[in-house]
Amino acid sequence: MRTPPRVIPKLGFLDSLKLRIFGYAYIGQFQEESWKGTLPHYIAKCGKCGIQIMRVRGSGWLQCPVCLHAHVYFVGLNHYNV
Repeated sequence: MRTPPRVIPKLGFLDSLKLRIFGYAYIGQFQEESWKGTLPHYIAKCGKCGIQIMRVRGSGWLQCPVCLHAHVYFVGLNHYNV
């Protein structure tokens, strides 16, 4: 079981470019202790809090875990089958 990182991981060139262009970058599948499965996690820019680690909510949008501000980045379902 891989738990989500608590600090922002160092990004490679392509991931940092995706973060600058799209506003988010995929960092991996993670599972919290109480979860039964894994969910994709992303690094995304929050307008209020800066760069945060976020997971997919609803139908593909991201939410800042600090201020709970919803971000309408549609990340799709491409990482659910990893």
